[in-house]
Amino acid sequence: MEILTAISPSVITPRPKKETIFNLSGQGIRALKKADFNGYNGETTLDLSRNCFHYVPKWISDLPIAKLIVSESASRFDLFFEAEFRKDIVVEAYKMGLEHPPKNLDPTQVKCEIDFSSHDYSEQFAQEGTATI
Repeated sequence: MEILTAISPSVITPRPKKETIFNLSGQGIRALKKADFNGYNGETTLDLSRNCFHYVPKWISDLPIAKLIVSESASRFDLFFEAEFRKDIVVEAYKMGLEHPPKNLDPTQVKCEIDFSSHDYSEQFAQEGTATI
């Protein structure tokens, strides 16, 4: 009995899942359709960079992804994420000229040339909003 009480159960921490990528980069995609994802097999990163779509539907965030890459979008429109898009997904959006985080995303999860979570960005945005002519 003394031996059993002296041994504490070990806690097993699962290893972080290795990053795997489902790559649809540069495919000329203008609209995201479920049929484009027939080969998806649970990868952790979805690379949709260098395509032409401007709307990201919520069902993309229903996939078990941790990161979505939409960098270098060729769409002439701003990228729009459907309401209720999962907020915990990291969205990489480099070389897109973003001045503000896309609507419906957590600014701290958007990675681009601007750090939307920084004090400097918050201060500049507050000043722009209160400027008078």
